[in-house]
Parts: sequence; structure tokens; C-alpha cells
Amino acid sequence: MAYGADGQVGFFFGKNRHWGVGTGLMYLMQTGDAVLDNFHMESQATDFNGSTYRQVITGHDIKENLTITNVNIPLVLKYKNRMSKKWGIAADAGLMYNLQMKNEYTTHATFDYEAIYQFATVGDAPNTPVYDASPTPSVNDWLITKAEFIRNNPNGNMQDYFNAKSALGYNVGLNKPAASTKGTVSYPQGNIGLLLQPSVNYFLSDMVALNLGLYYIFQPFSSGTNSSYHLTDAVGSYSSVLKNTTKVDNHSYGLNLGVRFFLGRKHEKMAISSVDLMSPTKCGLTDGFIALNGLNPNKPVSVAYKLNGTTQTPYTSTVSGTGQVKITNLGAGEYSGMTVSIRKDNVTSPPITLTEPAMVAPTELTANPTSVDACNGFVMLRGMKQGNSATISYRLNGESHPPFTGIVDRDDLLTVNGLCQGDYTMVVATVGACSANCPGFTLGAPAMQVNTNTGDLTNTTSDKIDNGHAKAVLCEVDISTPMLFDVNLYVLHAEAYQVIEKAVAQMKLNKGSIISIEGNADSTGEEAKNIPLSFNRAMAVKEELIKRGIKASRIKTNGHGSRDPVATNKTYFGKQINRNAVMTMIPAKEEKVADEKNK
Repeated sequence: MAYGADGQVGFFFGKNRHWGVGTGLMYLMQTGDAVLDNFHMESQATDFNGSTYRQVITGHDIKENLTITNVNIPLVLKYKNRMSKKWGIAADAGLMYNLQMKNEYTTHATFDYEAIYQFATVGDAPNTPVYDASPTPSVNDWLITKAEFIRNNPNGNMQDYFNAKSALGYNVGLNKPAASTKGTVSYPQGNIGLLLQPSVNYFLSDMVALNLGLYYIFQPFSSGTNSSYHLTDAVGSYSSVLKNTTKVDNHSYGLNLGVRFFLGRKHEKMAISSVDLMSPTKCGLTDGFIALNGLNPNKPVSVAYKLNGTTQTPYTSTVSGTGQVKITNLGAGEYSGMTVSIRKDNVTSPPITLTEPAMVAPTELTANPTSVDACNGFVMLRGMKQGNSATISYRLNGESHPPFTGIVDRDDLLTVNGLCQGDYTMVVATVGACSANCPGFTLGAPAMQVNTNTGDLTNTTSDKIDNGHAKAVLCEVDISTPMLFDVNLYVLHAEAYQVIEKAVAQMKLNKGSIISIEGNADSTGEEAKNIPLSFNRAMAVKEELIKRGIKASRIKTNGHGSRDPVATNKTYFGKQINRNAVMTMIPAKEEKVADEKNK
């Protein structure tokens, strides 16, 4: 049986940390028996008188109980691979440098000691004992043996006979135990052996795993031959059979059970867990971004990419503490070949497209020509970068016309002048490399203006157009047209006043009616701030109505915050539409019914 302990420390290297080297200390204890069967020896010996004779020794049950201790330093190549969250494999293979190989033994040997004397005349001395080298004793030999005693004394006491001869000094005796029953045999240190340890790991956590496997050890030991070795000669003398062993090949194999600890920084293959992106907010702007998540936090990073097939200057930065790198100042287009590099790790993102921002028209404002033959109508387009030159191409009644070129004003509006009556389709706005489709629109009969004093509708003439903005073009709007606001503001745009003018005219025509103004906000910011902001937008419209002669008692206001969106809050333009104030005129009878319901 073998048992012991093996403690090692390993260092793993390489990209995936599969391979490593290790060393440590191994202690192995083996217990077992060494048995020497059918031991019989005959040799020349000298007795207590100095006489030469033949010594005959026969062993009975020569058995040694062994305890072998073996201390080594393993020098191994290591391999590990985690196959899943719970399971992995490991293997150690290499050499062992032996520090100690020691055998401790306890013997249970007993022996029969017999003697054969032969007498001859040597010189002038008759009856001189001499060694009889013949395998078969001569008839003249003196035999102090068991066979001789039984032949001559079949009923005698053999034990007493041998005891008597032993008492006289002869080296004889029956079933004599070894006088020394314990001892130690050691082999020289420095021997080199072989170690193999394949195993399976069960992970209790990322850092601790149970280890179950096999081991095989081979160690060859050699020692010099002991030329003076005697297993036994005199009665009771004994020397272990191991002391005459000149070469030992020690093979040991079995199971090993233990624990492996995985220390140090865990190396995981870099991956992009998710991508956040935002397209540019206006045509011509480069305020879009691509955010890559799941990277190694706080590490220098470089991102190489192509825009519409053209290689761009790599973006360099540092990954945030949350594992994100955000590539900013991006325009619309297809971003391909996006490769993230952090030290020696690289990961590639699939192609990402930032879409061209939508254009808004004619929801902002249109003006019909002043007459059927006139071409002084216009349309306002929103969604382009302020100060940029923009080109608008379109078809009128199915036919292509020369494009219009103008500068986007400070309100991010472009006024396309010189338009005739008809259907405008395939409207495309181009700002630099950004090109976006616009909704079609129709310019119809001459625009009409409401006389704020009488409520009469009259034709709009060219003197009612000031710097591209119609002062009161009302045929294209009604009082329920939403009036839009900028982020966190409740300042009215110029185009809101034509809606207010129309509301004033209708309120004066319907003396008993009232008007309800509902203010709204997008989802930007906290709701606790959006509610008063939306109320202030309704109040801004109310103040303009009061300035134009509408009594405050006929105006109701309310602020809904972001609770009632009319468009999605996930896009820039959806949020823009949700920042509004909307008027609803309620006739007198309906107002009374509403009051009764409220009561």
C-alpha cells in the first residue's frame, strides 16, 4: 500500500494559460512485505577452536515488513483546460529528483544452523578438521545435522542435542530467531525518476477545484555492492536481504485526490456583449456615436474601422470602468471592419449602420402661391445642421425640376422659395455627404389670411411673406395643429403664431366658446420637472391669446408632462414632436355638459 502527499506550485503562460511549469515537494510512504523462500546456504566456516568446517544454514519463513519513505522534488510540465463551468482536465508530466529513499524493516526470520566436519592428517597432525568441498559428505565426516541425528536417534530429543552442542561452542541450533529484528537500508539521494498525473477537475468556484486522477511513478535506484555482506553466519546473526540489493526499480501507481487552487488574474477572451448606437440628429451633423460594451475596463483601446468602405483613422481612448468604449463624432453611413484592440486581444464587431436622419416637411410650414400662375409659394424643412449649404431636389407633378440650394438658418430651418402650385414628390435634401428623403407635399390654391378684426378670409399676397416666413398663412393649419418647443424651453417658434392667430379668429366668431390648451413634454429628464415645463408651454400660448384680446376666463390650461406622447420617445424627431402645446376649442354647450360631468 502506498500513500502520501504532493504539493506543487505552477506558473501558467500563453494566451489561454493552458500550459505551465511547476515544482514542489512529494512525500510517498509505502508499506509491504519482502519474503525470501527456500533459503539454504553451505559455506566454509571456522568454529570457536579455529577449526575449519562446513556451515549449513536453512531459513524458515524469512519475512521482512517494510516501510519505505520516499521524498522527491517534482519538476513537471503542466496542462490545464476548463471544458465547462464545472468540469476541466489537468495533467502533470516530468521528472522527480529524489531527496530520500529509505527502507525500514522488521524481520520475522528463523534459521537452522548445522555443521559438517571432515578430519584428515595434515603434516604430522592426525584428525585435523578440514573443509569438505564435496556436495555429498564423506562417510568419515562428523555430521552435526538433523538428518544424522534422526538416522541414529529416531526417538531422541533433537532440540536438546543441538542445544548441548551449541553450549559447547559449536555454531549450531534449530529454529533460531534473528538477534536483530529491526534496521534501516537507505539508497543514495539524487536519483532521477518519472512522474505522470492525469486528472479531472470539478470546479467549486472559479478559483477552487476538486482534483481526481491517476498517478504513475517510476524510480530506478542503484547502490554499490557490499562485498562483505552476510545474511547470517553465526547463530542469531542477521542482516536484511535489502542490504545486498544493488538495483531497485520502484514502480508505483494508483489514484490521487486533492484540491487545486487557481490564483492570479483570470484571463477571458475579450468579447463585445452589446452595442449601443445613435444616429446623427440632423443631416450634416456628426453627433452620432457607437458604444461597444463588455470590454476589459480601464484599458487603453484602439478601434479601427471603415466608413462606407474607406479606412478611417483609428479611434484611440481608454475603456470606461463599466467596460464601454464610445466612438463619438460620427456621421451617417455604414461602419464595417470595426476591430477593437486591447493589448494582444482583438475582437471584431459586425457591420453597424448609422442611419440618415429623417427630414421634416411640411409639418413645419408651407405657403401656397398667391395665385394660380404665381410661383411664390414655399416650404420649410427641418432636420439639417445650422449654417450648412443644402440642396433640395424634387419632382413637380411627376417631372424633374432644377434643385434648390440654400443655407440652413439658425432655427435649423431651410426655406425653399419659388414654388408653384402642384404635387411635390421624391423630395431629397443633401447636406455634404448626408442625403435624406423628405415627405412629399402639395401646394394648392392661393393661401388665405384671416382678418383678425373681422374673421374674414382674404388672399395672401407676397407682401405677407417676410424673410421666408409667412406671417399668417392659415389655410394649411387649424387650431389643433401642435406647436413645437425646443428641449427644456417654453419659448414659442415663429410658426406657432399663425395657429394662435387662427384660434383668436375662431374665438371671436364663437363668443360663447372656450379654448383648452394641453402642454406636453418628451421623456428627457425627470417627470417632476417635465410636468411644470409642460404647464409653462400651455401658459406661453395662453399669454399670447390674452395679448390678442381673449379673456383669461375663456382659456383653460393643463400640463401632462411626458404621459401622453404622440410619437416615440426613442428617436430625436419623435421627441421633437412630443414637445408641444395643443389647443382645442370647446363650444359653449359642450362646455356646460363637461362641467356637469365634472360635478
